[in-house]
Amino acid sequence: MEALANSLINLLQQSLQQQSLPWVLLAAFAAGVIGALLPCSVSFLPLTVAYMGGSAQQGNPLGRALLFVLGLCLSLAVLGLLAALVGVSLGTAISGWGTLVLGLLALVMGAHMLGWLHIPMPPLFKQMPDVPASGMGAVLLGFVFGLSASPCATPALT
Repeated sequence: MEALANSLINLLQQSLQQQSLPWVLLAAFAAGVIGALLPCSVSFLPLTVAYMGGSAQQGNPLGRALLFVLGLCLSLAVLGLLAALVGVSLGTAISGWGTLVLGLLALVMGAHMLGWLHIPMPPLFKQMPDVPASGMGAVLLGFVFGLSASPCATPALT
């Protein structure tokens, strides 16, 4: 599956160089569909279905689904814009001590994930308020899902 995704990404890059818009759109759509079927993205499916199923009981489910997707798209667009704006300057600014600090931070986070180190949750996140079943709640939840799913979607977007 990953080999197919990589070949589609290569096709997309070649189409961009040749400025062939129909092929670019087709390759981008196919890469997005394949990215959605990868195990990383499929793990979000139960959460999405649970939210959509719960929202079906409260008003217009299609409207909430569209607002959820809007939030998802907004988060990926914002992340892409930030990566484009900050990427080059951050890559040149962080060198030497910066890479060492980021490496140590990654090791601490990995030790926490493995259970070797306990980092308590900040109190702010322990008592999160309930998001009302509104359109804005759907957009916010979609935005959060987009942030958490961005490592899955980023290879198809680059």
